[in-house]
Amino acid sequence: PAKALPRSLAVPWTCVSRRLGLPPIVTHVDMDLWNWAKIDKDEPFTPENLKCHSHFTGSRSEEWFHLVPCAIEHAGTPLVNKTFDLATHLNQLFPNGPPSTPKPTPDTERITAEYLSCVSTTLTEMTALIRRMREGCDPREFYLKQRPFLAGFGSSEALPDGLVYEGVSTEPLKFNGASAGQSSLVQMFDVLLGVRHRDPFLAKMRQYMPADHRMFLEALEPLGEALRGIVGASGSGSGSGDHTLARRFDECLDKLAAFRSAHMGLVHTYIIQMKREQAAAEHDHDQDHHEAHHAASKAKGTGGTELIPFLKQCKEETTEAKLNHTIPHSHSLPQPHHQQHLRKDGPLLQLASSVRARSAGSLCDSSGSPVVAADTPTCVPAELVHGLAEALPEPDTGDV
Repeated sequence: PAKALPRSLAVPWTCVSRRLGLPPIVTHVDMDLWNWAKIDKDEPFTPENLKCHSHFTGSRSEEWFHLVPCAIEHAGTPLVNKTFDLATHLNQLFPNGPPSTPKPTPDTERITAEYLSCVSTTLTEMTALIRRMREGCDPREFYLKQRPFLAGFGSSEALPDGLVYEGVSTEPLKFNGASAGQSSLVQMFDVLLGVRHRDPFLAKMRQYMPADHRMFLEALEPLGEALRGIVGASGSGSGSGDHTLARRFDECLDKLAAFRSAHMGLVHTYIIQMKREQAAAEHDHDQDHHEAHHAASKAKGTGGTELIPFLKQCKEETTEAKLNHTIPHSHSLPQPHHQQHLRKDGPLLQLASSVRARSAGSLCDSSGSPVVAADTPTCVPAELVHGLAEALPEPDTGDV
């Protein structure tokens, strides 16, 4: 493959990416979240009633691979609005920020139960959708024809040293490829339910999300801590021993683990098994075949991680977050670094007001639908643009 991206592509791509707070590489939001149109506008938002604006091969199999995640993101839009509602309620209840040991009122317990019910329903729908991937996406076509386009520069076998962006940098730039870890919806569940990941990969993937999405997840941290505190305090001290909210909370974590199991199953079908078949065709001797089979089990994803070990660890960490689970002392988890109050002028409520006012550029619009690429704002507020995209070299646009 070429070692450099021509100036005519590199400079405008980098300029647009900087304005959106994204790195100039194919990401989850490019191919899945901002890349859809309804076939029949009067029919439901399902993969079979969607088509992609952009694709590499033009096949329906490729479209299906991107439209299933798109439908998954759509399934989460009611929960996003419910999250803003919960934040508003807690702000009214605790105007100076929730105490470290909140005493939930009956009304708060009711609202929290309704919220957890929405979390549970959303995860059930997401899992049902991800299991539909095999209906329309052919594993061999994905592995041989589609997957190379989703690999990054510097994390892929084809371009291990990165790619020079002419007019942007004289040195090769390295970016991770498109990854499910870049889904702000999936990371939202981790924040809300207190799932803490030891591997820094998912934290790094936030730099591959739109700036508004990164801001949303960061602003969500105190709400997740408050939610866990309310659930933990529910029923305590009442003498009733009613821990219904705690059971519902743990059930949500079980469903998040089930979603991750379903995703792991797809990784095995579409990557591990395909890599083993490819290795078997290339190696005739038993010893070579055994070594190739072992290497396939350590296959890396387009995001650059060793797939199976990483996904198994994510599932284990999800289970560890359950309220009835005791984390082994040998596990040293990072402590929460967001201690700001869920106050009226806090970032989450500010963002909620901004999103609902603009109805564009974030996870969903006012009707609960993901935003079409054409509807995204031409310029993200400067204060939201930070991290990887901001650190890019300034493009030389003189001749473009």
